[in-house]
Amino acid sequence: MIRIAEIRAGRTLEVEVSGKLTGEDYNEVLVPSIQSMFSEFGKLKLIIILQRDFDGFDFQAMWSDLKMSILHWNSFDRIAIITDKTWVKNIYHHFSAIMPCPTSVFDVAEADDARRWIHESLGAVHIHNRGSYIEIRPMGEIDQAILEAGRSALATELNERTSFSLLLDLRDFNGWNGLSAMLTHFRIGKNFYPSIEKVAVLAEPGWKTVLPQLLARFLNVDVVCFEQNEMDEVKHYLA
Repeated sequence: MIRIAEIRAGRTLEVEVSGKLTGEDYNEVLVPSIQSMFSEFGKLKLIIILQRDFDGFDFQAMWSDLKMSILHWNSFDRIAIITDKTWVKNIYHHFSAIMPCPTSVFDVAEADDARRWIHESLGAVHIHNRGSYIEIRPMGEIDQAILEAGRSALATELNERTSFSLLLDLRDFNGWNGLSAMLTHFRIGKNFYPSIEKVAVLAEPGWKTVLPQLLARFLNVDVVCFEQNEMDEVKHYLA
């Protein structure tokens, strides 16, 4: 079963799927909405919500999805996938590097975070208190103003903590907008590093050879770099 919400003010299509997605659902419900939105706006933002009872696709739906993906490969500004299905998350992590637009996966409990992410401008720092650790996720190209706002948010999260473990999620980080932004980033890290116990970095494989040594030297703490599909290992390390 598939339900569609067209948020035309935000050029956003929200697709909620439960049970098994059939070719009939795909072609008679989803495709007309997508085509209508494309004809009006050109490019869209897409939110896909896979409910907990989602049971995959039939062959016709898979074939229709493949054709749609090829036909509209560059027609999305951003895609958010909301799911608790481990197999879906694993597929995303294997193919995220070749996606033509920023794409992110959220747990079902994080649906509000996904909707915020889909509508905000590229360039943001998300900070989450995960209980046993603090998660910092810079996204897009980061400028100095974004970092200053992130500093305030981090100070609020750490108000009652004397020490913390840190997850630095760099999967959607595209660098700094100028030297001043980079220097501000390092100054913020230096301000908080006395409270950091250990750091996990979630990033593309290319970071593994450089980043742990750099951060360990700068922060004077243990730093371990994990690849994009190793979130369970990250949580175990930070627990």
